[in-house]
Amino acid sequence: MTELGLADAITVMVNGTAIYAIQGTNDWTAAMERAAAAGVTFEVCSRSVANHALPVETLPSWFRVVPAAIPAIAEYVRAGATYIKP
Repeated sequence: MTELGLADAITVMVNGTAIYAIQGTNDWTAAMERAAAAGVTFEVCSRSVANHALPVETLPSWFRVVPAAIPAIAEYVRAGATYIKP
């Protein structure tokens, strides 16, 4: 999207049970790691991590832990970002 001029930056927020997709090495984490290397920012909700009792150390190193996903998303939208939920 950035290459097409459709976005200045891309941030992916992972929360809820989606955090299980970022555990270990799999097709999704491999693709996300490539995207991170290309400049995509990946964030994960600390509340989701705690609620599912996952050790923070097991998260991929290129993920940034945020205190809570919904307030972070609200801040991004207030700053002009577009929220897309798959």
